[in-house]
Amino acid sequence: MKSLLSIVVTCIVLTGCAATYIYDGNRYTDKETFNTAVDAKLSQATSSVSPLPASISKKTLVFAIPSEQTIAQQSIANFSKLNGRPIGLGEEIIARSVWTASYKGLKAFHDAIVRRNIYQNVKYIELDTMTPDLQATTSEDILFLSEAQIGAGQWYYASAKAGKQAFSYDRGGVDMGARTRAFIDAIQVYAIKD
Repeated sequence: MKSLLSIVVTCIVLTGCAATYIYDGNRYTDKETFNTAVDAKLSQATSSVSPLPASISKKTLVFAIPSEQTIAQQSIANFSKLNGRPIGLGEEIIARSVWTASYKGLKAFHDAIVRRNIYQNVKYIELDTMTPDLQATTSEDILFLSEAQIGAGQWYYASAKAGKQAFSYDRGGVDMGARTRAFIDAIQVYAIKD
């Protein structure tokens, strides 16, 4: 499974005192340019989604992801576990942009679902845990992200009819736009099946 950070294909390469940020195959030499590029690419990915003329499902989709704070806290804990030491201040300052990009990438999936108009209503929930176990109702399906182990993030889709199941989509798209469209296509299939 790809980790939460690799969902948005973001990484940092530390070289001496300089940081190079990589996003969607492009390199950025400073945090501001990186953040601007992330925002632009996520906006393009969301706006590239064509709305349906009418909702496929009359249900509400509950879209639940870890809060930005939860992602940061878990990333700091993961760093310590993997490296056997606490994260340094300089490393944390650099990594915060990556954590924020990860959060924004998850939020962009929500925005794309809303734009596509698959469900009559979509509720957005931020969680204070990386390992939720949410249950569907007859009127609400749930889509949520869980990362029980370092690097083992998994989306789950739960409905009253089908129960909780691992949610899969094609993560191999060449850019965030392609990955967003694959995510939306998969959500649409789940909505149709239910």
